[in-house]
Amino acid sequence: MYYYQNLRRLRITASYLTTSEVELQLAHAAKLLRFTGLALVLAVLAVGPFFRGLFFWTELLAAIAAVAAGFGLWLAGRGLGAAGRSSGTIPGGWTTLALVALLALYLLQFPWAVYGRGNLDAVLRVLAAIFAYVMLRAEAGPGLRRWLGWAFALSAAAIGLFGFLEFSGYLLKDPDLAQMLSVVGLNTRMFTTFQYPNTAAAYFLAAMLAAAGLGLDDLKPWKLSAVGGLMTFLLLSFFFTISRGALVVLPFGLLFFFAGLDNRRRWAGLLLLVAAAAPMIIALKPVGVFADARNYVSAFKWIAAATAGGMATSLALAFFLQLKGKLQAGIAGAALVLAVAAILVLRPAGGLLPKQASRLFDINFKTVNVVMRLIYDEDALKMAADRPLGRGGWGWDRGYRQYQTFNYTARETHDHYAQTAVEVGWAGLAVLLAALGTALWSAWMHRRDNPLGWTLAAGAGLIAAHSAIDFNLSFGVMWLLLWSLLGAAGGPTATPATAPRWRRAITIGAGTTAALTAALALVLFAGSRWTDQATALTDLAATQAGAQAEATRAAAQTAARQALRYDPWHSEPLLLIGDRESLERAAKLDPYHSGIRFQLAIARELAKEYEGALTEAKAALANQPMVSAYYSKVASLEGTLLNGALHDGRQDDVARHKESLLALGADFLRRKATADPLKHLWKTGAKLEMSPEFKLRYGQALFLSGDAAGAEPLLKDAAKVGLLGSEAELWLYVIAEKRGDSATMKALEAKPWIRFRNANPIYKLLRNI
Repeated sequence: MYYYQNLRRLRITASYLTTSEVELQLAHAAKLLRFTGLALVLAVLAVGPFFRGLFFWTELLAAIAAVAAGFGLWLAGRGLGAAGRSSGTIPGGWTTLALVALLALYLLQFPWAVYGRGNLDAVLRVLAAIFAYVMLRAEAGPGLRRWLGWAFALSAAAIGLFGFLEFSGYLLKDPDLAQMLSVVGLNTRMFTTFQYPNTAAAYFLAAMLAAAGLGLDDLKPWKLSAVGGLMTFLLLSFFFTISRGALVVLPFGLLFFFAGLDNRRRWAGLLLLVAAAAPMIIALKPVGVFADARNYVSAFKWIAAATAGGMATSLALAFFLQLKGKLQAGIAGAALVLAVAAILVLRPAGGLLPKQASRLFDINFKTVNVVMRLIYDEDALKMAADRPLGRGGWGWDRGYRQYQTFNYTARETHDHYAQTAVEVGWAGLAVLLAALGTALWSAWMHRRDNPLGWTLAAGAGLIAAHSAIDFNLSFGVMWLLLWSLLGAAGGPTATPATAPRWRRAITIGAGTTAALTAALALVLFAGSRWTDQATALTDLAATQAGAQAEATRAAAQTAARQALRYDPWHSEPLLLIGDRESLERAAKLDPYHSGIRFQLAIARELAKEYEGALTEAKAALANQPMVSAYYSKVASLEGTLLNGALHDGRQDDVARHKESLLALGADFLRRKATADPLKHLWKTGAKLEMSPEFKLRYGQALFLSGDAAGAEPLLKDAAKVGLLGSEAELWLYVIAEKRGDSATMKALEAKPWIRFRNANPIYKLLRNI
């Protein structure tokens, strides 16, 4: 009622306003809505890295909901304003069309996606990228670029500060703060809140280029000084991530950066980079030494001194740039000579670089990291070749173990483009590259009148290039940042005249999509919060005992059931609940999750449904064929069914299970022979080992196939283990009996299964083979 009364007053008031006053009020409302939408996106980009880089899905869902809501508000403001009445097309030109095509390809994956819920994740991520890109591309201008540049650079500086708290040892004295920040550094490299040094390195470099662009935008002394100090700090932060890949990509990023600047700004940019880098180079050794000694007070003194030095040298640069060109060149040359001489004279013992930098001198194609990345790419290309239309979101995670030659763990390919080919096929890779290419081309075409925009594009290009050798874009904030930087960097796009009905349809369609995306993301966010709680309680229960553990497990299951109310497509809560009904439902939702299939095999085995259990165990093994436990479970179930068939005299079933065991053993030996020479590449991975039960069952199958010599050593190994030993001894006795080995027979005759062998129908059958 109150709403309608106010609406009536608004209409009465509007009736007394002139047309120009109404338009003014509408323009003010439109501007407020647009700016609110943009502010939400900038807030996500600035705050996102503090939530573990938005790598974890709960935080990313909240970010996607915020971006979608921001897009809806912006779209409403655009519709009220003059821009919405003049054109109904969505800004961004070919880049937007390419991103929409990428979205369409992910939507097409649902009928055959290996995990529908994972594909839904990918769809939401692409939608968020479209929203961010379109908004910032439409509003791209000097003001927005400055806001984005400062938000990005200052957020990166704060991340660097947290990284130094970790790296210098301060967080060792404040574990509560370390837990709150989720920083898990090892003091050898800066992990930061990203929990991954390589992505942090790319982030710092892109922020450094954005900061440089802010200084080059107008070359004011105060701004150059602030930007210089910021660049020094970001370069220092970048160095202590000790990222070899980012160091390799850095020269290409700098070339990209300088290529788009005019001659005046190119010279100023080079000098600004030198002015920021000089204090950083001086501070490297002492910061590294004091951080290694956990002397965080002295380390931060040097960090502060370097930052202040960057501010001072950049302030001097501002006045230097006001001199005539020839004088600048002469002074710069003399300064360079003096700097080199000073470094040679004052070079500290052990060099300028701290010991942490030793890792940077080991850049070649033979390092384990490089070899592993090449293996990931090779496996990804195999997967894409097998399914050229794609496997849907999470396709790599659910499929790579079927292609690996040894038991490595890599939930990301470390190459976003190869991973895209796995998820949405070659067409998806093509449209992603088209989107990146056209966005960068737009920034390039407008680089002369848009220097800050070009530096933002250079940062985006560096992130995109580094993503070919690492999984930066799997961090939600990096994915959104990439498209936001490219959107703000782009120039104005021509929007053809559109009929009013099409303008209305486009606006309604985009607004409806944004509303649905925000609503879905919020609902899934609620489910994800409950899933996180259930996981934490399950982990806690594992550390408890007795009634306390039972109570915690009950609370975990309650939380998991609550998660399913919001997110019924997610398999993880069902796996946490763990009863048979939940596991069967989870297996239908997520059939390539090997853990679910293995747990379901155990549940069916306990119910004595051996055929069904074998089916699930084989599915688990097919999904992850480098796990010893899965081989053992399949062998155990095959052996149980084999012995049952022997007992009942079902020869066809005996033959079937015997052949299955022989094939299983041969596959195991083949994979082990392939994996063993490479096991040094992944030292933390479990190695393939044949369990005692696997040896027993494989040995039994070999004996039944007539290979008693091959069976004997396997059965002897199995005979050393508990109840398996008793069963193995019976088969060994038969082998000795057939061979006439009286010594072995005599040694075994006192064993329980041998003493009562004549009452065992299997013994009688074995003697006749």
